[in-house]
Formats: sequence, structure tokens, C-alpha cells
Amino acid sequence: MLDLVILIISIILQIIAAVIILKLIFISGKRLSWVMLSTALLLMVVRRILAFVSFTWIHNPEAIFYYRFAGDVIGLLISLLMVFGAICIVSIFSSLQHSEKDLINAKSELLEGKLLNDNIINTTIDGVLAVDEAGKVFFCNKQFVSMWQFPDLVINTRDSNKYIASAMNALKNPEKFIAQIREFHVNKNQKSRDEVEFKDGKVFDRYSSPLIDHNGVCYGRVWFFRDITDHKKAEAEIQNRLIYEGIISQIARRLSELSFFEIDAGINDSLGIIGRLIGVDRASIYLFAEDGKTAEKRYRWQTEEIASIEQKEIFEQNSFPLLNMVLTNVGSFQVQDVSELTDAWESEKKIWEEANVRSILCIPLYVEHKYIGFSCFDSIRKKISWNENQTSFLKTIGEIIAGLIRKKTGGQLEQLAQFDTLTGLANRYSFNLMLTRTIAFASRRKLSFALLLVDLDNFKKINDTLGHDVGDLLLKEVGVRLSSCIRTEDYVARVGGDEFFITLAGIQECQDACITAQRIIDSFNNEIRLNEQVVQITCSLGIACYPADGDTKEQLIKNADIAMYQAKNTGKNCYRMFSADRV
Repeated sequence: MLDLVILIISIILQIIAAVIILKLIFISGKRLSWVMLSTALLLMVVRRILAFVSFTWIHNPEAIFYYRFAGDVIGLLISLLMVFGAICIVSIFSSLQHSEKDLINAKSELLEGKLLNDNIINTTIDGVLAVDEAGKVFFCNKQFVSMWQFPDLVINTRDSNKYIASAMNALKNPEKFIAQIREFHVNKNQKSRDEVEFKDGKVFDRYSSPLIDHNGVCYGRVWFFRDITDHKKAEAEIQNRLIYEGIISQIARRLSELSFFEIDAGINDSLGIIGRLIGVDRASIYLFAEDGKTAEKRYRWQTEEIASIEQKEIFEQNSFPLLNMVLTNVGSFQVQDVSELTDAWESEKKIWEEANVRSILCIPLYVEHKYIGFSCFDSIRKKISWNENQTSFLKTIGEIIAGLIRKKTGGQLEQLAQFDTLTGLANRYSFNLMLTRTIAFASRRKLSFALLLVDLDNFKKINDTLGHDVGDLLLKEVGVRLSSCIRTEDYVARVGGDEFFITLAGIQECQDACITAQRIIDSFNNEIRLNEQVVQITCSLGIACYPADGDTKEQLIKNADIAMYQAKNTGKNCYRMFSADRV
């Protein structure tokens, strides 16, 4: 009876073993071993059943012999199957061992630096993050931590989900950010490149790629982040400058075409164009009386939303004591919050608060070096700050309007519209007309020419330390030196501030422009004496050639501007030719 129980238990255990081995071998993918081992186990069960039957019900000696013979044959088959199955089992475990070794080697390579070398990764400007399939962070460099500014408590979790949660409040579009990550979970082998924008204005370039092991299996993902905020701001500034140049040209052209009786309305219309462009609520021009005792708000524009606010029109000139001092010495004045002005600004602050001014920018107006008044651009509904491009733009407009106010005759209007009142060179409006004509002529004749943008290095420092009178004298001398460096057929213009454009006609190759560019740089090597002040100044030049670097006015100006900034960024006092590869 005990033998029978043991036999039954043996059969059950062998069936269970067959199922387990079947599952193990199926997972490993070795189908041959699966067939042999499972068949061997099943034959064991059959042999046990034959033994059970012969032991229990068969009593005929001849039948018992055949049952035992069948059992021996099955036993032989079982032995053969077990031998070949064992060989396959060795192959399985060898394969598993190699797979595990490959995985260890892959992680070792990654962590030891063969894939992400610490010495390189921690000195690159990119932030790097590597995450495994489970979302566990197994590498991030110092730049990543610095760029994203995660707390140490979050960094130390090594949990990518907590990294993401910590970043959500800072992102401008968190839904887009999450959607991209979800997309990677679906398409694990996908690569991508996009930009991540933050609420504070930062912009990161984001590149992501899957991590693939030696067997082609994805075991994680690596992310590279680069801060391109300054690059984006530079692009926006260049774009804004092109817009401002277009507006200046438009306003100058309109004003130059006005009759005597249309000038006042034309100036008011121009203030409206400017005010809407820079987003203010009100724009005004104050002019001093001939006796110098009063300042009258002669020209004005305001939005419809503030039309009901009463405004005083005439002030005593001494109502702006500190403003006049700042404008004549610094060249401009702006404050983002009038309420924060100190007691030194008591008179101006009272006037501006009575007019509900919150933020204000003021620009002096000069005619032939005489301070005749100032323009104001103010915001009532919100705080505003103005950048250098906007300030320079408003100064250029101020020069045009100031001259127009004083000289209302046809011939004088044409002179003011086409020539810079300080240096006597062509102004921005005249330059734009000339450049348009030059492009048309070169296009018809299949000719080439070069456009040079000259920008003085550290000119603002001279203005701040030596005063604007010295700065104006310096700009005059710069105009003289630039004119001496070019041929009769070439053209030089002052387009505002300390920027000058030069066109070099009839060049054979763009490299020919480098000779003139170097001549200009060398001309600034000698110190300049102004009113007993000795000044040393250098310049940076950008070169763009027609048609290689652009066949439109806008393209040439933009590319010359880019090349000039490249010269600034490489140490100043040099020139750079535009190259699309360096953009």
C-alpha cells in the first residue's frame, strides 16, 4: 500500500516539474530544450502509470514482461532526452549569464564614463540627465542641477517623477512638457529636439535620445538641456531692431513729405505709431519757450482708455530741475515705478503722480546741440521697463522730430530727413533708400557689393564718464575717420547712436571688404583729442555681402548685425564676415 502512495505522489510531482520546466524554458526561448525536457518528464509519468497498472491489475506473466519491456524502452528514451535536454539547459544558463554580464558591462560603461564621461559631462555647458526604464535617475551632472535648480531633497530621491513635479510650477507650458514625456513612454526609440520655455523668460534647448544596449534593447533615456535664453534674446533684439528701422524709415519718409501746415498733425500721428509699438498709454513732446521760462506740451497722443484723464499743458521750466539735469548729462531717463522716486525728485514726482503716471521714459530733444525740450512716453495701467534697443529707437525718432519742429521749410525738411544733424553723414532714412537702390542696380548688372556695420566699443562708458558733449564730438570725429577710409563711390551713414553703415561698391569677392574693414580698425589706433580730453576708442565690424549673404535689404542688415555681434563676442576691436555656420 505504501508503494502505491509513493508511486502516485511521484507521478504528481513529475507533472508539476514538467509544467515548471516548460514555463522556464518557454521564457528563455529555447524551444528544443522545451520539447525534450517536457517530453522526458511526460514519458516518466507514462512509465510510472505502466508500472502502476502492471503492479495493480496485471497478473499474467507474459503481459507483465511486455509492460516491463515497454517501461525499459521508455526509460532509455528518457535517458537520451535528459542528456540532450541538459545540454540545452547549459546553453540557457550560459545565455542568461552572458545577458547579465552585458547588462552589467553596459551600466559599468555608462557610470565609468565610456558613454557619459564625468570629466567631459561635468565641464560641458549642457545639463545631462539619464533615466532607466523604471524612471530611476542614475546620472545627472552639475550643470543639470544648476540649470533646473531642484532642491537637494528632490535631487537625492533619484526619482524622475519627483523631478518633473518639482519643475511644473516654473514651466510656461507644463501640459506640453508632460505630453512629450508620455510620448516617449509609447515610442521608446524616438529621438526628439524641442525647446522648453519658463515663466521667468528662460528657454532651454532639449534633446532626448533612447539608451540602447549591445543587444538593441532600450534600457533608459538620456536628456540634454542647453540654456539658449541669451541666444533667443539676441534673436528677438535683432528682429525688433529690424522692426524699429522700418518704423523709423516710414516715419521719416512721411514727415519729409508733409507740407508746412501738415507738420503738427504728422508729429502727433508719429507719436501714435511709436506709442502703440512700444505699448505705452501716452506719448508727449514738451518744448521750451524761446525765453526759456516755460515748457509746453506741444504734441501728444494717448490711448482711448485714458482719454478722460485731465492733463496740464504748460509748466514752469524749473518744474523739472532734476529731469533736465539727467537728460542733458545722461541722455535719457526712465523709471519703472514713479512712486519709488526719492525726495530729490519731488517736483517731477508730483507732476507725474497728478497725471496718474506709473512708468515713464524721457528722451532729450536737441537741434544743433541746443536742448529744446524732451519727449515722454508713459504707462498708466501697468509697469513697463524699456531696453536699450527701444531707447536708441526713440532717440533716433527724437532727432528727426526735433529738427522738424525747428525747421519747417521744404529744403530744410529734406535735409533733416536725409542727413544726420550731428555728423552731417547720411541718416537711417537716406541709407535705407540708398541700400534699396544699390540692391536694384547690383541685381540688374549682376554685381556684388559689401555692407559693413561699424559699432563703437564701450561708447556708453565714454558718455557716462566724460559727458555727452564729448560723446557728440567723438561721433563727429568717427564720421570723419570713416569717410577717410572709403572710396568716393562708397557710402557711409550714421543710423543712430554709435552705429554706422558703409556700402562698398563693385567688389569682386567678399574678401575684398576685409581690406577696408582692417583699414577702419587701424584708423582708430591713434588716440583722439576732444576739448583737451584724450579718448581711445575701438570698433567692431560685421560684414555681409550681396548676394551671397542675402539679396534683400532686411537680410543684409540682419546678417551684418549678426556678424558684428560675433566680432563683439570674440574680443571686440576686430571684424567678422557673416557665416551661416556660426549662427
